[in-house]
Amino acid sequence: MRFRKQQISVLDKSHPADALDGMRMADEEQLLLDFQNSLKNDFPNPGRAGCPPANVLRGIALREIKLSEARPWLAHLGSCSVCYQDFASVQREAKKYRKLKAFAAVAAILLLSLALALFLRQGFGRSEVSVLDLRSYESLRGSDAATGSSGPPLILQRNTAEIVVQLPLGSPEVVYELQVLNSSTQEILLKASGAAHIVDHTTVLRIRPDLHVGSGSYILRIRRENLNWSYYSVIVP
Repeated sequence: MRFRKQQISVLDKSHPADALDGMRMADEEQLLLDFQNSLKNDFPNPGRAGCPPANVLRGIALREIKLSEARPWLAHLGSCSVCYQDFASVQREAKKYRKLKAFAAVAAILLLSLALALFLRQGFGRSEVSVLDLRSYESLRGSDAATGSSGPPLILQRNTAEIVVQLPLGSPEVVYELQVLNSSTQEILLKASGAAHIVDHTTVLRIRPDLHVGSGSYILRIRRENLNWSYYSVIVP
């Protein structure tokens, strides 16, 4: 077995212990490298005399068999370059597989995170609540024009998860229809209905919309069943 000699000409006098530890570590690493190279090359066995079966060698390399079963072959592994090369190859492949498996796990987590972020962005996990306060408007009744109410425009959040409509004073606890329209084309972008309930002297209608609109001006209209619509201007910031 051949080993390299390492010559040390200068010691770090300021930290002799650290320098000595560094030299010892380097010596140990070089010794291990020389030992591995010797096992790979210095014990040829072209006829594979006394070699263990391939499945046993693989089991030893992957630590899949018990030490008591592997022990009879350990001495042979230390004196057969062919077996050691196969042993080292199996370990390299196993290490590469573990890295790929770890990479795949990380990639799966990243993809899952991305999918969740897109899912939330599309609205399922939205947390915005738009409160439309109509209490200062007149009681619900038909409007002469579908261009919006005469009052100030209401603010409807684009990523809203819930629309809470505080209906005009005196509105009864009944089922209401709610629609959002394109202010230019009168296209209906949202249809919803629900029963209103009085909460702290205010009639409240709650709607969980499936609404996907961009910034701009829209029309909100609300009515009780079989009655005329009332119209309100809406701005989506």
